[in-house]
Amino acid sequence: GVTVNITAQMSEAVQSGNTFVVTLDTGRTVTLTAASAGSTLTGSYVVQAGDTSDDLTVSSFTVGTIKDTAGNSMTSTSVPSDGNNIAGSKAIVIDTTSPAVTSITRSGSGSLGVGETTTVSFTFTESTSNFVIGDITVSGGSVAGFSGSGASYAVTFTPNSNAKGTATLSVGAGAFTDAAGNSNTASSMLSVAYDTRIDLTPPTATWTPPSSPSSSRTLSYTLTFSESISGLTSGDFSNSTGTATGCAFSASSSSGTSITVTVTCSDRKSTRLNSRH
Repeated sequence: GVTVNITAQMSEAVQSGNTFVVTLDTGRTVTLTAASAGSTLTGSYVVQAGDTSDDLTVSSFTVGTIKDTAGNSMTSTSVPSDGNNIAGSKAIVIDTTSPAVTSITRSGSGSLGVGETTTVSFTFTESTSNFVIGDITVSGGSVAGFSGSGASYAVTFTPNSNAKGTATLSVGAGAFTDAAGNSNTASSMLSVAYDTRIDLTPPTATWTPPSSPSSSRTLSYTLTFSESISGLTSGDFSNSTGTATGCAFSASSSSGTSITVTVTCSDRKSTRLNSRH
């Protein structure tokens, strides 16, 4: 919608109402008209959506009706160069392309747990100087630690506490502009899973003894937990009320929900296992 006024200066006076049509490097055409007898013709170029030029200039022109005051017709269609063309005297940049968010990415992967955060990065198609943390639409958490410039920015995302869900981050349309004042288009959405619930329920354990009594010094038991555990060691077991002596314990794993515990004692008396988990 911006208007650029264009003036052509002729080598001599032409008749009132004479015209010719210039084609700009944006592809648009403008009719220049002599409002009165003289050496000046003028016209206006209205910038339209999709127009682009690094330095606006006239690419060509066609003669309509151009005659000097003696009635001689203009025949030359050579385009003036250097300082005699628009680009040589003015630096006019035409930019009607909206900036866009190229990508929104996060550091790491997987679900965020208690006390965990992730760095979220935003990359744009071109530089902007007015993108701020408030331009980020967030659900399921909060952002802080805004940094960056030009076409690259970053924040630290922290999920909601004591909750489980999927957070989203995006940038809405019209949040920021480029140097030419074009507003951005809406971005895609980044999803981040999180589970920050605090578990205060301790796991329970069930012992399953050997399927039949045995006089062997080595016996295997199955220990089943109500939920997955970790950090199990041989020091967690004891023959607290059994009569067997010199017992050693080993576990098939230090974590999980079902673990085989092997007991080896120095005699064949009774065992009664106990676990601190």
